[in-house]
Amino acid sequence: MSIQEYRPIANIGFYLLVAGALMAMAAYTWQFRRMPGSKPQACIQGCKGIWLVSMVLIGLSEGLGDKVFWMQLMQAACILSPYFWFVFVIEISHQQEKIPAMLRHIMTGVVLCLAVGLLSNLWSGFFWQGACLAGQTLQVFQQTGLWLMFLASYILCLLAMGFSVRWVWLTAGLRRRQAIWFTMTGVISTLGTLLDNIPGLDNVAPLPLSFLIAGLCVTWGFYRWRVYDVLTLSQEVVVRDMIDGLIVVDSYGYIADMNPAARTLLRRVPDSLIGSRFERLASAWPELSAICESDAVQNTEAQWEGPEGRRCYQLHMSPLIVRAQWLGRAVVFKDITEQKQQQAKLLEQQKALSILKERERLGRELHDGQAQICNFLGLGLGTASSLLRDGQAGKAEEQIDRLREAVKDMNTNIRESILSLKKANTLSGDFESRLREYLAWYEKNRGITTQLQIPPGLIDRAFGDTARLQLLRIIQEALANIRKHAQARQAKVSIEETEVQITVRIEDDGCGFAMAAAAAKDKSFGLQIMAERAKEAGGQLEIDTQPGRGTRVLVRFPQNHRKGRVEKS
Repeated sequence: MSIQEYRPIANIGFYLLVAGALMAMAAYTWQFRRMPGSKPQACIQGCKGIWLVSMVLIGLSEGLGDKVFWMQLMQAACILSPYFWFVFVIEISHQQEKIPAMLRHIMTGVVLCLAVGLLSNLWSGFFWQGACLAGQTLQVFQQTGLWLMFLASYILCLLAMGFSVRWVWLTAGLRRRQAIWFTMTGVISTLGTLLDNIPGLDNVAPLPLSFLIAGLCVTWGFYRWRVYDVLTLSQEVVVRDMIDGLIVVDSYGYIADMNPAARTLLRRVPDSLIGSRFERLASAWPELSAICESDAVQNTEAQWEGPEGRRCYQLHMSPLIVRAQWLGRAVVFKDITEQKQQQAKLLEQQKALSILKERERLGRELHDGQAQICNFLGLGLGTASSLLRDGQAGKAEEQIDRLREAVKDMNTNIRESILSLKKANTLSGDFESRLREYLAWYEKNRGITTQLQIPPGLIDRAFGDTARLQLLRIIQEALANIRKHAQARQAKVSIEETEVQITVRIEDDGCGFAMAAAAAKDKSFGLQIMAERAKEAGGQLEIDTQPGRGTRVLVRFPQNHRKGRVEKS
């Protein structure tokens, strides 16, 4: 049986000063408890403070029972300090996964059992068996449990040191400096504990001195100066320097904090200070009150009359909830005035572009057919006038009859164009029914028999609204050309699908034409219009014709096109 002695402390004032400093650092660290490692670090400082106070009270207490109580409390702090150091290291270095959860629970259970056993030793006698006083020195007769406690403490110190060294080895840059910093603080504390057992160092007080140095390095270097707390520091810098305003409202309806941008924006609002009621600010800016009526994430836009004039802001409210506890709201308002102005300019540009496109579309509708008829009418009227002056009434009447037929054709062309525009401008329904309706009108008014072969639902399935519109206009243009030029009796529209492509055919049994001659006509826009429409729809136009053999207009669409690709305006 060995005897452990506890002598009175020589430097009582220094011990108590360090203990008070450690308790203050524990309280300061606790406010950062949401950060990794903060809770175990606060517990470390608290345990060390209790350790030093207990050592002082062992020497100051008069009775044996009081000395034994403080000795038990000191020993409990001795086992808890290295345990919290170990937890701190694996938590702040993110190495928890290296130790199985079950093993961590076992270690926690062993440490708690040792601490509770030390405090209840009077009933068990497992850690020490009896104590006596030799003057002011407390002598304790150690048992097996106390040796186990010392062994567990050193094992925890070695584990914490091992994980610290591993942390240093695996990291680089600023994270390595952080790892070295915390490793050195652990070494300082451990070294002070070992030196405290060497006789003759009472005047130096290595234990409280090492605790004080290590505590200051961790608390002030990490939590106060933020030397190595880069993430939290960067978040604070971003919030401080960002151009968006940020207001934090607590659960009681008071303004808890705001960044400089918010202070600048709200400087003209009375009572818009930290600690004032949020409802006073909301009364000056009603949109703030509206966005905070719900507990869910909210977004809205609002205007604010500031020193620079009326500005537009995007308001975003996020609830602050931690572990089902409602803490308040964070309201961010972003200045989107320039963005709105740019959107307005873009809208004006889009309107101008739409006007140009509409002019181009109308130019397609009023192409050379109507212009040629107008020229013909002008020449015909001049001829009729000359014939009447020459007394050739019969020939003049024949000329007028021809002009009447031309006017009728022109009227038909205009009505056909109007019908085409009405059918095609807002094509969003069933393509097949729209096409059949147009073919029925065409056959009735032009006397040309029509046929339609189309797989049900193919066009609506394969094409978007814009592509269907362009395709319908291509068919209408091709049929109009058949009426004007082909001298055909029959027109056929067919659509077929293969694995490679979708092909649309418009063919007639008319006279056909020479492609080279048609391409040489500078003022004939029909073929060019159909080619442009096919390209906008995502396909390619082909024309197969020869004089005397009829005409086939082909529009081919590759199968790899989809609605999203052909939705062009």
